Amino acid sequence: MPGHPHCEDDEFVPLPFGAQIVPALGGPGASVQVVDTGLVDGRPVVISDGPYGPVRLWDLGSHRQIGPPLEGESGMSVRSLAFGHLDGRPVAVRGNVDLTIWELTGHGRTDRPAEPRYIRHNGMGSVYSVACGVLDGRSIAVTGAHDAMVRVWDLGRGTLIGGPLIAHESAVRAVAVDVLARRTIAVSGSEDNTVRVWDLASGTQRGRALTGHTKPVRAVAVGMLDGRPVAVSGSDDKTLRLWDLPTCEQIGPAMSGHEGEIRTVAFAAPDGVPIVISGSHDFTVRIWDARTGEQIGMPLRDGRTLGIESVAYSLLGGRPRVVAADGHGFARVWNLDAHRAMGDGSPTRYAAELPGAWTDPDTGDVYDLTGPLTDDEGEEWKYVDFDGFEPLVTDTDDPRLAWSIVAAHEQFGFSEIVTPGPSEPAFTRITAEECPSCGSESDPGEEISIDTALTGFLDCLRHDPAMTDERYEDMEDAVQSLRGSVGWYLEDGSKSPVTELPDHMWEFLSVWMPRSISSGGEEEEEEMAAIGEMVEHLAGWLRERGRLPADAAAEMADEGRKAARDLPAGKRAKRMLNDLIEDSPFAFHNLDPEEVLDDWMGNMSIAKTGNGALQFTEGYDDDPPQDMTLSVPANVAEQIGEGWTIWVRLVLTESDGWQFSQIGTVFT
Repeated sequence: MPGHPHCEDDEFVPLPFGAQIVPALGGPGASVQVVDTGLVDGRPVVISDGPYGPVRLWDLGSHRQIGPPLEGESGMSVRSLAFGHLDGRPVAVRGNVDLTIWELTGHGRTDRPAEPRYIRHNGMGSVYSVACGVLDGRSIAVTGAHDAMVRVWDLGRGTLIGGPLIAHESAVRAVAVDVLARRTIAVSGSEDNTVRVWDLASGTQRGRALTGHTKPVRAVAVGMLDGRPVAVSGSDDKTLRLWDLPTCEQIGPAMSGHEGEIRTVAFAAPDGVPIVISGSHDFTVRIWDARTGEQIGMPLRDGRTLGIESVAYSLLGGRPRVVAADGHGFARVWNLDAHRAMGDGSPTRYAAELPGAWTDPDTGDVYDLTGPLTDDEGEEWKYVDFDGFEPLVTDTDDPRLAWSIVAAHEQFGFSEIVTPGPSEPAFTRITAEECPSCGSESDPGEEISIDTALTGFLDCLRHDPAMTDERYEDMEDAVQSLRGSVGWYLEDGSKSPVTELPDHMWEFLSVWMPRSISSGGEEEEEEMAAIGEMVEHLAGWLRERGRLPADAAAEMADEGRKAARDLPAGKRAKRMLNDLIEDSPFAFHNLDPEEVLDDWMGNMSIAKTGNGALQFTEGYDDDPPQDMTLSVPANVAEQIGEGWTIWVRLVLTESDGWQFSQIGTVFT
C-alpha cells in the first residue's frame, strides 16, 4: 500500500505542530486542490483531487495514501469533488467537464481500483460544483455549472432528474444538499451575488433569492442551528452570511474578518457547538461561532500555505479535525481541540530544538543550517522552526510567514548551504523486446484509443538509444498537455479513437497550447518547442504502425514542425509585449479607474509588422473600437508573425484616447 510521498513507511508518524497535524497530505507527485471527507470500510478518510487528477484516498489518522490513485478522464482543471453514497456504498464524485464516479468500498485492499463510471454533462456548461444526497430513496448528485443552471442527477442510472433549475443569472459556483421539512433541498451560490434554495422534488425555487453579498458567492454549506436548518455562504466580498432556510432570512450581521476572497465553507457542531469553517485567499482558515457570528481563536495559518481552495470537516476518534487544501498542492490537517486550547495567541516557535542539518527525503539534498542563510540573490533569511519533517525559514520579521526550506531553495536558491543529492533517472530504460508496444504483435486494423497510443508512444521512447532524461521529461510533459487537450475538446476524451488526433491538432496547437503558455507559467522555450516536436514524432510513430493514413500523418507532422517554431516565438512575444504594457501608464494596475471612460476586451489580429510598430486590426470576435498601432523595439516585432491574433484590453481616456492596457493570449 502506498505511503506518504515524503516519508519512508517505517519512519512515518504524524506529529502535532501547534494546532496542526503534520505532515500535510499531498505535495509534489500527489497534488491536492479540493478535498472532502467520509467513512470508507469503517475508517475516516479524506478524498482529494489535484488540478488534473488523479483522485486519491488518505487515511485521516495516519496521513497515508490508501490504495492506488483513482484514474479517470480529466481534461481541464478539477473544480469539485464530493463524497457520497450509492445503494449504501461510499463513492467519490468528481465534477469538471462531466461527472466521474468511483466506488470506494475495499479500495485499500486492492492494487486495481474500480473502473470509473461517467455521467456526461457535455454541452451543458462546465461543472463548477457538486454535492451528493438522497431524493425519494435515490442517490443523487446536484451540480452547479458555468451556464448558470443547477441540475440533479441519478447516480445509479446516470440520468438527469427533471429539467435544469433556472433562476441564477451567472455561473453557479457552489451547491449543497440538505433536508428541510422532510423534503430534499439544494442551496446554490452564484456569480450573480445571490444564494438560492431549491425544492428538488418539485424542481422549483423555495422563497426569494437570498441577497446581501456584493460580489460572487463561491461557497455554501448547510447545517442545523438550535434545531433550525441553516445555510452559510462565503463570497468574494470577504464576508460570510448565515441564512435561516425556512424563512429565507439572514441571521445576524455578516461575519467579517477575512482579508481575501472566501472560496470555501463548511458547517459543523463539535461537542454540540455549531461552528462555521471558512477558507480564504488571505491564506487562512477561520472558525466562527455560528450563534454569535464571532471568530473563535486565532486564524489557522501556515506560511507554506497559499490561498485556501477547499475545506472539509471530520471526526477522528470522536474529536474534530479540519482538512484544508491550498493553492500549492497540499492539504493541511488541523486539530480543533488544540486550536481552542491555544486561544488567541501562539508561540513564535513550536520546535524545542532546530536541527543543524537536514536531508530532503525526496531528493537527497543535504542542507547545512548551522550558519547564516543567504539566498542566491543575496537576501538574508531566518531559520525559524522545524515541524518534525522539514525546516521552516522566512525572509520577513513574522515567523508565521515561513516557507518550507525546499520551496525557498527552489524559488531563490541556497547554493552555499545545499549539497545536492544523487540524481534520479527520469525514466527506466527498456529493450525493444521488453516494450509493451513493440514486444508483442498488434493488429494495425484494430481500433485503439488516443490514451493507448500515447502510452505506447512513451513506452517506445524508453528504448530509443538517443533519448536523454531531459528530453524524455519534455516529451512526457508534452504528451500530458495533449491528454489534457483531448479531454477538454473531444466528447470521449482520451478514450476517443486515435484516428481523431489529426483533426484535433488545430485545437491543441492553436488554442490549448497558446492559452497554456500565456497563462503566466514559467515554461522554457525549449519545452514549448518540444510540444511541436512531440506531435511530429507521434505522427511518424502512428504512421509506421499503420494507425494513421500516410496523408493524415504527414499533415499532422507538418503542424508539429510549425508549432515547434511558433510556440516558442509566441511565448517570447507574450513576455516581451507584456513587459512593454506593464511599464505603460495605461497598464491595468497603473491606471486610476476614474480616468477610464470606456474599455474593450477581445482578440485583435496583427495585419502588418515591421519598422518598430505592430498594427492591430479586428479579430474574430466583437469588433474593436478602432485599429491600433503599438510601437515596439525592432527585436520584439521580429518575434511576431503577421496574422497572429492577440487578446488585448483597450481603455479610453479623455486625454489620450484609446490605449493598450493589457496583453493576454498570443495565438500563433
